[in-house]
Amino acid sequence: MIPNFELKTIRVNTETLAYEIAGDGALILCLPGVGDLRQEYDRLAPQLVKAGFRVMVADLRGHGDTSVGWQSFDVPALASDIERLLDAEKTEKALLIGCSISGASTAYFAAQHPERVAGVVGICPIRRVPFTGLKAILMPWILSGMFAKPWGVEVWGMYYRSLYPSFPPDDLDTYVATLKTKLREPGRFAAFKSMLLTGRDSAHLKTIRVPVLDFIGMADPDYEDPQSEADWLTSTIPQVEVHLLEGLGHYPHREQPERILPRLLQFAHQTLRSHSSSLTGSS
Repeated sequence: MIPNFELKTIRVNTETLAYEIAGDGALILCLPGVGDLRQEYDRLAPQLVKAGFRVMVADLRGHGDTSVGWQSFDVPALASDIERLLDAEKTEKALLIGCSISGASTAYFAAQHPERVAGVVGICPIRRVPFTGLKAILMPWILSGMFAKPWGVEVWGMYYRSLYPSFPPDDLDTYVATLKTKLREPGRFAAFKSMLLTGRDSAHLKTIRVPVLDFIGMADPDYEDPQSEADWLTSTIPQVEVHLLEGLGHYPHREQPERILPRLLQFAHQTLRSHSSSLTGSS
């Protein structure tokens, strides 16, 4: 758990969503990347609380302390969980922060439900297939082989480390060990693979009518060409602002959160200023 955050769960039929929450004020919902835990935000979330926001960090379907028996792990399904999380905290409108695949689900939710989204922050968002040509065709087979049993969890642990190319946090060894332990729990690695291999439909991005702030690590191996990705996002999403971060990988908010925090806080205050965070007041 993140210090001083309260752990809660939501029941969805036979499944559960796990999240932690702390603070007062307008709500910011933080969602991690595929194959990761809500603790991905352990260096960023407390800073957002300190700045006067109510902050919610959740585990994705099949990950962390959220259950594994969901029927779907695609982007629309992940977006539907955003609505459940906002409803659980009786929140009418929130700022959404999503890393990796959650950069896709938050954008999808914003396109479908703009009345519930003050703005979207994407941290190395993967909103389309990040490769082109033959590599894009072959990648599903390559990934299936890389992450097959019995070596899949270990391979993910090794690849995960490569996502911190310049400034790995001091607790990375412990963090990766916890991550691998979680992925070895029954059903979790299968859920991870389903989510990893799910497709991306970017057609809805042109319809987003809320402000979007994206951060892209220039050393993120998940992008074939970070600059081209930034250019594509700028030409596709109507109200997007993209910041390229030299030397940082897939998790800039864990490598050097101070590189993104000033602009993120400014964006949060701008987008949430005119919105009440709750239908009935913060719970």
